[in-house]
Amino acid sequence: MEQVHPHCLTARSGHDLVLYLPYFLHLSLLHILISFVTLGQSCMLSLYSSIYVLDLCMICATFFALGHNIALRKVGCSS
Repeated sequence: MEQVHPHCLTARSGHDLVLYLPYFLHLSLLHILISFVTLGQSCMLSLYSSIYVLDLCMICATFFALGHNIALRKVGCSS
């Protein structure tokens, strides 16, 4: 049985997260579109701002996982 690098154990979960990147991007674009359509309703602005923060967090997490996978590949982990 070959030796597995400790960081290789998290490679699969990170790779799964990267697969959701298109979904996160489309979700963000949908929220932006909705906010433009209902821009006149000021009561919704706080809701949209919190949604933008959530979108930003999801996208950052996805790019972090992508970078993590590239780093893992360089140390010999299989994706």
